[in-house]
Amino acid sequence: MKIITDKNEALIAVKEGGWALEYAISKELKANKEVVLAAVERNGWVLEYASKELQADREVALAAVGQNAEAFQFVSQKLKENREFVLEAMAINWEVSEYISPELKKEFQKDFLEFLKNQKINNLK
Repeated sequence: MKIITDKNEALIAVKEGGWALEYAISKELKANKEVVLAAVERNGWVLEYASKELQADREVALAAVGQNAEAFQFVSQKLKENREFVLEAMAINWEVSEYISPELKKEFQKDFLEFLKNQKINNLK
């Protein structure tokens, strides 16, 4: 199989099928944000084959999990631990909540219960 090294060819290939990022795209283009964004918008799973830098890129990661919540497993650890990022990811695709850390789940449950408690108090006024 020919490895694509031309950015324009790569964009065409990943738009036809995101899996091209795994098999047909050069290492250099796997670090190209435009190419990777086009790929993950078509198939979030291919975030696995993006460069580590792009797995840590907020915009790329959100595009990937927006397309497929299971792509969250390929998001950088730093983003996975970032509360604001996780909330934004869950707002885009609620299924992300299945993949977040137990610590964040507990924290979010506590926040949600506090929110409900405050809602109940406000409704009684």
